[in-house]
Amino acid sequence: MAEKLEGLGAENKRLLQRAISVQSRVIETIAAAALVRAANPVYGAAGRRPAAPRQAGRAMALALRA
Repeated sequence: MAEKLEGLGAENKRLLQRAISVQSRVIETIAAAALVRAANPVYGAAGRRPAAPRQAGRAMALALRA
């Protein structure tokens, strides 16, 4: 029984290490894709970047002086 538990424990450790390695690669892939998207903005038909979505609750103040 003890030998079987040792074998299962070793297999569990190996599988956990493999999962951590795969998870790291997935995170690196997602981060790289996000960086590429941030570096290459998408422009609209008029050659301008699309307007950022408005956030509710943000106020804008303007001051005019003559």
